[in-house]
Amino acid sequence: MRLYRFLILFSVILTFSNIGNIFSQSGWVQQTSNINKTLYSVKFINSSTGICVGENGIILRTTNGGVNWIQQSTGFQNNLRSLAVTSPSTFYAVGDSGLILKSTDTGLSWFRLSLAKPFYFFHSVLFVNDTIGYIGGVNINFDPHKIFKTSDGGNSWDSIETIGSFSVTLFFINSEIGWSIIGYDVLGVYDIIKTSNGGLNWNSQFSSGVTPPAKDIFFIDSSYGWLSYKSSVSFPTILRSTNGGNNWITEFPGTGVSINSLFLLTG
Repeated sequence: MRLYRFLILFSVILTFSNIGNIFSQSGWVQQTSNINKTLYSVKFINSSTGICVGENGIILRTTNGGVNWIQQSTGFQNNLRSLAVTSPSTFYAVGDSGLILKSTDTGLSWFRLSLAKPFYFFHSVLFVNDTIGYIGGVNINFDPHKIFKTSDGGNSWDSIETIGSFSVTLFFINSEIGWSIIGYDVLGVYDIIKTSNGGLNWNSQFSSGVTPPAKDIFFIDSSYGWLSYKSSVSFPTILRSTNGGNNWITEFPGTGVSINSLFLLTG
């Protein structure tokens, strides 16, 4: 029998006076960045060293497990919305106005990768190995190419055409099999699309109809996956699939809490 442990990043509304009590009671220790910016993504390469990115191009780096954070200078003011790590030294960050940054020294310095897409707002970046990676987002001119792929560590990118108006997020289990949450201009309509050939072709697997915004998708293998949604009491917070995304059932009912990010440990 498989045992799954969820690590979830969620959004809740808390009164300031209760934050410390809630964190301590739940076994979490609140970390302070001392930066008054919205933070969108965080990645750690080990128990000590991690990178966090966010609003107005902010990049923070810690070497003591998040106790202290030091701001890194990039010269860019674009919002950075997603991070990927491919080795102990290599990070990628993507964000608004087509910005793609890369670091090869554990986040100390960053340089821009060439992709002339100023009208794109990239929401997600994911690498399946040192060289093959994907980014997804939205184009304000409704370009059908919402996903881009690199096979050389970000030096060049090929555009991929899909259905829908924008890519919410991407997830790949290997270089061939992956999923994306696709949204439409029609408010509240989302599809799950899947590729089995490295992004060359995508097939629609699941349409939610009109729902709260879909937030994240995570698979542990070609069969078992989970899908999370924004807060709602009338729609499931997390759905689960046991057949590669063809069908989804309720894992957790509506709770009114937004599950923005999923990560699962097996054991």
